[in-house]
Amino acid sequence: MSRLFLIALGALTIAGSPCLAQGLKPVEYRGMNIKTVVQSSNARTSTVFLLFFNPNEKPAEARNINCEFHQGERLVKKFTIARLTVRPGEGEYEAPEKLGAPFNRPICKVGKS
Repeated sequence: MSRLFLIALGALTIAGSPCLAQGLKPVEYRGMNIKTVVQSSNARTSTVFLLFFNPNEKPAEARNINCEFHQGERLVKKFTIARLTVRPGEGEYEAPEKLGAPFNRPICKVGKS
């Protein structure tokens, strides 16, 4: 009886995963592009574009995208994107927040942190 329960629980766990339940391959994070507009010697705005590749024929989700921007050892900005729908193929997606302070070390990670 307990063996049957464990098998059923394992099947439910796999079916609960969005990619595996739909038969989707995972989305790949391929880095970022940063576009900076300098308005004056002291004012600048940077827009971050995240690059993803979706090998599936249908849209898929990237979850828990954590981005940090540092100037030396000092943290300038940090944000999290809980869920992003990625279209099939390679694409660029604008981050929801812009940066007004200078930074020299951008880091973004996808998934568990």
